[in-house]
Amino acid sequence: MTKTEDLIFGDSVTGTTDSIFRLDPRSGSLSQRNGDAVSVGGTQSFASIEVLGTALSRVQLSTGKQSILIQRDGGTETMQIDRFRFDRRRKMLNAAGEQSFNIGGQLRVGANQRAGTYRGSFDVSVDYF
Repeated sequence: MTKTEDLIFGDSVTGTTDSIFRLDPRSGSLSQRNGDAVSVGGTQSFASIEVLGTALSRVQLSTGKQSILIQRDGGTETMQIDRFRFDRRRKMLNAAGEQSFNIGGQLRVGANQRAGTYRGSFDVSVDYF
């Protein structure tokens, strides 16, 4: 398994209430679920994973946790990412034993969240079935 793209929610300006942004793993579109933070563009992308294995095998992906915390570079402030979603959780590897999966999720931006770049990581498992 190889990560080919990071999960990136783009740039936003925080508001005075907690806000939630969701990145769709199929379309790559960002939607605001609630709150008064404002998305101001920047790079946005779903995570992408390339799986290599036995040709024509069925595989299933899962994340290690339901949510993770990402931390501001140079600081201790955090935001939560949860509700990880796959474009399809189960797929069949092609005749070359390859298949790609896209992963989206939900970013929870706190009220008056400190500006900066936030980073973190999450685990993905591949199971044959």
